[in-house]
Amino acid sequence: MTVTVRPVRRGEAGLVLDLVRGLAEYEKLAHEVEASEEGLAAALFAESPRVFCEIGEVDGRAAGFALWFYSFSTFRGRHGIYLEDLFVRPEHRGAGVGKALLVHLVQDGSLVLDTEEEITAGVLVTHGGKVVQAATAKLLEPAPAAGGAS
Repeated sequence: MTVTVRPVRRGEAGLVLDLVRGLAEYEKLAHEVEASEEGLAAALFAESPRVFCEIGEVDGRAAGFALWFYSFSTFRGRHGIYLEDLFVRPEHRGAGVGKALLVHLVQDGSLVLDTEEEITAGVLVTHGGKVVQAATAKLLEPAPAAGGAS
């Protein structure tokens, strides 16, 4: 079994919507989904998109997603990544898809999670992230280079 992470591709807004609906069903909020395939396509593939999506795959088949956008910390004076949603289909849970999506996102910069779940922070710390309390969310950033200042 091979787990991979890749950016969503044009023509996959329907896949993203299916994953959003799966998340909504899991959260017992399916009745609140207003998103459409057209709306997601317009947002994800705009000339200057403001939202991004990574697809987690198991053996080449979509198993989950992470939807995120850039944030900015005025106190730290730099951009970060805000993870809006992360979902793994029930049949693929335990295969490492969620972990792979999180590790992929933390590799490129700061990540603010809309969660208080310690397991999430633990996964990222294990993979070079540093957890700092930030209001009700957690701010994670890459570990400094060996011998570098923090």
